[in-house]
Amino acid sequence: PEKIRQSLKEEGITHLLINRSELERLQNTYGYNAGEKTISLEEIRLLEKSVLKRVDAWENQADNGGNLVLFECLPPLDRPSRR
Repeated sequence: PEKIRQSLKEEGITHLLINRSELERLQNTYGYNAGEKTISLEEIRLLEKSVLKRVDAWENQADNGGNLVLFECLPPLDRPSRR
């Protein structure tokens, strides 16, 4: 998880908006896999425990009720220097 936190910080990413319904549809219908930057719903659930903080969630009426979730990306942990 710490490597993911650092990577998000380096990319300048502070928030993620995820349409869970659309992501699930793409994965189930087309076997969606866009390379190494692809993330599954299961991975999102795991990241919620240590990397992402849920900020808000709502139903997107324009997308047939897709479940949109806004996450804040938590900054890397400050580690004390070893001597």
